[in-house]
Amino acid sequence: MRIGKSVSFNTNDPYEYTLFLFSEQQGYFSKYVKRLIQRDMESRKEQFFNED
Repeated sequence: MRIGKSVSFNTNDPYEYTLFLFSEQQGYFSKYVKRLIQRDMESRKEQFFNED
């Protein structure tokens, strides 16, 4: 089973438009977002596993 999530970019906002343009250069958007999430999870690994 696959679950889809969408991301919208406000092209009237210069910051969000820059994010959009950058993301378009990264190849497959879904794979790019998943890798960003993975890096974020790895950087917070202690937080996830040490919540005693």
